Amino acid sequence: METDKIVKDLREEIRRAREDISLKMEVNDKLRKEIRMLEKLIELNMKDLWDIADQRDWYYDRYRALRD
Repeated sequence: METDKIVKDLREEIRRAREDISLKMEVNDKLRKEIRMLEKLIELNMKDLWDIADQRDWYYDRYRALRD
């Protein structure tokens, strides 16, 4: 009788632990996807920044050429 209750309690504890692990794995997966999206966004923003810098340099060179 006592061992049945202990076994039942242990099974319930194992079930809760598995649910907790599953939840953490799901959250971890979602966070990884979000990090990948943020990395892509940063990469695209850096490309835009370099394009803007190149345009600025081109216009400045044209300005100096026309000024001289």
